[in-house]
Parts: sequence; C-alpha cells; structure tokens
Amino acid sequence: MQRLRHANSQKAAPPAPGPPSCVCGQPAGPSMLQCQLCRDWFHGSCVAWPRLANQKPSPAWWEWDAKFLCPLCQRSRRPRLETILALLVALQKLPVRLPEGEALQCLTERAITWQDRARALLASPEVAAAMERLAAVRQRLHGDGGTALREARGNEQPKVSVENGDAPSPEKNGPLPSELEALSCALPRLHGPVLELPEGARRPLEELMMEGDLLEVTLDEATSIWRLLQAARPPPLGLFRLLLELEQAERRGARGRGRDPERRRKRRGERGDGPPLAKEELEPKRSRGAEGGAPRDSTPPPGPTAPGDS
Repeated sequence: MQRLRHANSQKAAPPAPGPPSCVCGQPAGPSMLQCQLCRDWFHGSCVAWPRLANQKPSPAWWEWDAKFLCPLCQRSRRPRLETILALLVALQKLPVRLPEGEALQCLTERAITWQDRARALLASPEVAAAMERLAAVRQRLHGDGGTALREARGNEQPKVSVENGDAPSPEKNGPLPSELEALSCALPRLHGPVLELPEGARRPLEELMMEGDLLEVTLDEATSIWRLLQAARPPPLGLFRLLLELEQAERRGARGRGRDPERRRKRRGERGDGPPLAKEELEPKRSRGAEGGAPRDSTPPPGPTAPGDS
C-alpha cells in the first residue's frame, strides 16, 4: 500500500497527455476531476461528483464534502458500519454458510480494526488539541453568523463566476440558483489554512486516511480525519469552482430538457422516495385556495341529460 501510494503521488497534477484514465477511454480534456486515492483523472461528465449545493452551507469551508473518489476506488455505496453489522448478524442466523457472509465478515473486521486505530490517534494529546482548536475556529465563524455566505445571499448578482472567475453574463448563462450563487460568491472570502498540524501528527493522519479510503464503509472517524487534514491546507478553490461549474451546467441542461429539479423533488416526495414535503406543497391548488377563503363547490356534478331535455 505504501509503494502504491508513493507511485500515485508521483502522478502529474494536471492531466498529462498519454493513455486515458477516465472510464470513457477518451483523452484528457476540460472539467476533469482527480481521484483522491488513485490520483487518476476523470471527466466530470463521466462520473458522479460531490454536490456542494446539496449540503448545508457552512462558513467552515473544510466541512464542505468535496472529496472525490473515482468509481474504481469507490466500489460501492459505502454504507455505515452499523448497517453492515446488522446484515452480518442476520447472515449468521442462516443454517448455511455463504461466501458473501465470509466476505462481509472480513470487511467488518477490517473496518473495526481501522476504527480502533483511528479513535486511538484522534484521542492522542497532539491530535486532540488540534481538534479543539479547530472546533474553536468553527464556533467563532458560526458565531459571526457566516458573514461570507450571508452577504452572498444578499447580493442580487454573483461577484464571481464559477466558470472563469469573472462576473457571469445573465444573457448567456441565465441566473444561477440561489445556493450556487451564494457558494460561488463566498469563494473569494475563504482563507486558510486555519490549522497548523506538526509533521508528527500530520503524517500518521494521512497514512490512516489512505487506509480509510480503501474501506467500503462509512465511518465518522474518517470524516473527522478528513476535516482535520483539509483545515491544515489552503482551501481548494479550483476544485470548488469546478464542482459548482459542473452542477451549474447540469441544472441548466436539465431545465433546457424540461426537467425541473424542483418538480422532480416534489414527485419524489409524493412517491415517498425523498424527504417528506410540507403539507401545503402536497395539497392541490384548489384546496389551498379554498382554505384561503374561496368557497368550495360541494354540489355534485350534473348527470347526463336525457335526449329530450333542453
């Protein structure tokens, strides 16, 4: 693993010409994302990327989930360890042994072993002190009310485009959604690193994070380590801009095809596939108008008229 990590770290920062690494097999081009684990490059249109706008905007930029793992490194949906443990208990009740059960047992043991090591490292005096300092910085930023994001929401036009760093052209691109506009306007106000990690604490965290990325489960300790490492680096403004640009293009393309994301969200809520919608959103417009004071017609519809009736 260490040799593989060293080989991956030697890969070029920009996508270099040569054999393509994307799943589509095409050469490198614009809007490419670099996997955090294998360090290969992928077209944003070919893979799933982190959605910044779906997250709760926070002035603590190191909490923005912008980690990208390619499909080859992601490998699964990475359920939480509690879900896997419940499934493992159910498999153990079967009277037969399944290869899937043995693989799940191995995965669970690896995850629990890694979790114990991560908890021990996070509880060490040096790392625990760093986490306390980071929590204090986060509390101060939230205590200020998230000035950057609040000011960004108050602006009618974004000051920074997610495409080229200039003011966007409404005639060309149309208005940005409010959450994308707020995030793009907040980018120039981000600063960092906000935390200093000594080499003796940073190196073990990086090694443990690499091993955690190889696990096919979701653990809270992995999130804590990732945020610590993010806060000790400058904010990845280029990655943030690229993710916002990809989501901007996707939304405008969906609107151009008549696929309104808000309508899809309401349909998912009505089917029960998404978060529950507010009561007033589910009620038909006629009934909402009736509650507002307009009388509802309670008379039954007229029946079919006889041939001789006028």
